[in-house]
Amino acid sequence: MPKWAVPRRPIKDQEQKKQMIVKLTDALVECTMPGTRPYINVMIEEVNSQQWGLGGKPIPDWEWMINGYPEILEDATSEMSQQHGIAKRKRLT
Repeated sequence: MPKWAVPRRPIKDQEQKKQMIVKLTDALVECTMPGTRPYINVMIEEVNSQQWGLGGKPIPDWEWMINGYPEILEDATSEMSQQHGIAKRKRLT
């Protein structure tokens, strides 16, 4: 029985939740077999922003996601670049 857990911030619009379930089920059926549809479980797990973490750091809010998150990615890509001897390309702005 395929299970697809979708952790995300809370959604107030019940119609949006229904559409997510339908579209995610459709996508999984398309990638596997039509006969799997009755057995697919899609679970939307609503998690408040204070209960998320990324790179070992709590995600406090949208401002951090927009302005702080790129710093974590920059640090991670710099470390991976050094470990694997791959030159980083200049980022487009």
